[in-house]
Amino acid sequence: MSPPAGPRRLKTAKPVLLTTYQRERSDSEQSVIVQSPRQLSIPPVPQTPPPPPPSLVLDSSSNRPETQMKRSSSNMVDVNLNRSTTMRSAIRQPLPVPNYNRHPTFCLPDGNISFLVENTLFTIHRYFIERDSPAFRDMFSLGPPPGSSTTEGSVENPIVLHGMSRRDFECFCSILYPPRFNKEPFHASEDWAAVLRVADKYEFSDIRQMAIEKLLAIGSCLDRITIGRQFQVQSLLLSGYRDICNRSDFLSAEEIASLPATDVALIVSMRERLGVGCCRLHYRDSNSPKLATDNDIAAWFVDHLPMH
Repeated sequence: MSPPAGPRRLKTAKPVLLTTYQRERSDSEQSVIVQSPRQLSIPPVPQTPPPPPPSLVLDSSSNRPETQMKRSSSNMVDVNLNRSTTMRSAIRQPLPVPNYNRHPTFCLPDGNISFLVENTLFTIHRYFIERDSPAFRDMFSLGPPPGSSTTEGSVENPIVLHGMSRRDFECFCSILYPPRFNKEPFHASEDWAAVLRVADKYEFSDIRQMAIEKLLAIGSCLDRITIGRQFQVQSLLLSGYRDICNRSDFLSAEEIASLPATDVALIVSMRERLGVGCCRLHYRDSNSPKLATDNDIAAWFVDHLPMH
């Protein structure tokens, strides 16, 4: 016979461990179930005010309008606007021009080629320079030198004429741009000698010939001999030797000091042969003087004349 059964014990359920996520989900579900639709309230979304337009601020240090930067969602637009404004200001700003002395007459406002002569700026027209000078024409055909940031011949980068005086180039420009077409710009032999120096150096053949013809007409004997020897112009030398040998006036102290000793000896010898001046009074009949011709001079000064 079995022993009497004791009181029956009920089994208790084990506690269920819920995670934090499950507890929050359960609580939210219960709150949704309990609350009615009228009790639900959706908070309004805050409206962000639009950023104010960029304002222009005058920088007192540079007196230049700059775009004020705003900390907003459109910072990138403000940066681009400020950058483009700065670039436009840089482009519009004129390039610095060197401190040259502009020639009062031959710095033409519509000129397109600039030369620098002894720190004086000449701006004239390239057409005449390129047309009449093979030297400049060849130079222009080469183009600007490598690495040059500005155009050669501009006001910012003028062509420097080394070994040229301001006065010489000024006289030369007076021939290119005469004040009046029916009037010569000057009448002194030293001015025409200046024109000849520029024309001879840069191969302006027509202007060179014009200067020679003017010197033949107005130059003294000493000028023609000196300039003719300097530029190897036979016509100037011949005419200078001929006239100084045929004239009745004696050689001056200036002429003797300026001419080479060989020239002085040849001139005096020729004058004695011709009976000029003092020699004419003593050795020849003054009523029938003999004058030296160009052929006589060429034969007498053959070793001192250029071949052309």
